[in-house]
Amino acid sequence: MELRKKRVFVGIALVIIAGLLVVAVFIYRQKFEQVRGGWEVKQDKADKTRFEIYVDSGEKYANAVQVDLAYNPDEVENIDFDKNKSVCELWVYDTPKIEKPGLISIACGKPTPGFSGRQYVGAFSIKAKQKTEVAIAPSSQILLNDGQGTALPFKRVKFIIEP
Repeated sequence: MELRKKRVFVGIALVIIAGLLVVAVFIYRQKFEQVRGGWEVKQDKADKTRFEIYVDSGEKYANAVQVDLAYNPDEVENIDFDKNKSVCELWVYDTPKIEKPGLISIACGKPTPGFSGRQYVGAFSIKAKQKTEVAIAPSSQILLNDGQGTALPFKRVKFIIEP
């Protein structure tokens, strides 16, 4: 009889511990979601379609950003990048770098302590030959100023542009 009570007690304790772990993971994920890297793209139609790029590091400090723009090179006529009023002070490339046909990249940073919260990086202006999809590529990243350059995750952003 005593052995049965111990088994029931151990079983209840394991269920309680498992429940506490589930709650702890849930709370951790919610907190992590609040500080995740974010991208906001504002589209403004003119001769070219202008997309303003914003990053959001939440309350954490970041000091480097890489934005890779994926597009179909047969459907895009011209891409410019405007870095005026950017949070970045240091630029890896003076102009966007064409990594390969269909992928253009900008990379920049700000010295320590860097920046936090929602910040403006710059704006791509794109002239399309025809209706096409352009996307912030998954290789894009915001790097934290944590001594390790931890990359903040973000959702992939896609948008359609027309001539």
